[in-house]
Amino acid sequence: MCRSSGLGLPGRVGSSTSARPRAVVFAGTFTARGLDVQISEDGVEIRQEGQTRKLLEHVEQVSFSGVRAARLGQPVLYVTERCVFELTQKGLKLIEIAPGIDLERDILALMDHHPIVEELRPMDARIFRNIEIDLRRNLLHLDLLERVAIESKSGQLFLNFEKMRIRTQAEIDRVKGAVAATCAAYGKPVDVIVNYDVLRIDAALGSNGAEMVAGFD
Repeated sequence: MCRSSGLGLPGRVGSSTSARPRAVVFAGTFTARGLDVQISEDGVEIRQEGQTRKLLEHVEQVSFSGVRAARLGQPVLYVTERCVFELTQKGLKLIEIAPGIDLERDILALMDHHPIVEELRPMDARIFRNIEIDLRRNLLHLDLLERVAIESKSGQLFLNFEKMRIRTQAEIDRVKGAVAATCAAYGKPVDVIVNYDVLRIDAALGSNGAEMVAGFD
């Protein structure tokens, strides 16, 4: 996201000299030189905007080709203090915004090229609080047993997949296993209620992810 690394917009955001990891995450401030940001439980306050923009149409040097990364289906995220972008086949997509940030004033007005804006969601409020986030628990889905529950009287199976990210076939198998184990312990037919809000399944999983979702309906 910074000028020195040569990242620009919209397409010049993998590189011929870079290895091809499963995913690439660029992290940094949205602007530079003089940026003053106040972080609190209420979110982000821009006290003074940086003098140097980072999301540019043209840059001095290109070290990572977004066009190539998108063509290869390589997951790429750009994480800043005020928002998160995702690289897609159609271009750069704004997917998250921090509380306290104005979309037009604090983001779009400071970009040479406007991103795709569709279903914009708030950044996880936990990152603005002085608490432990427990990323290991989230990333490894160690909370699966809390996401899968049966109400014994009604015989309803509740699946809460809100803000869940499925990256591998092993994670799909883990979800299926948790559901199967819960249903087996109950021992009776159940009706299913599923919360898919902001569930993300990596495109690399192809039809396997879609089959998992269809199997719960």
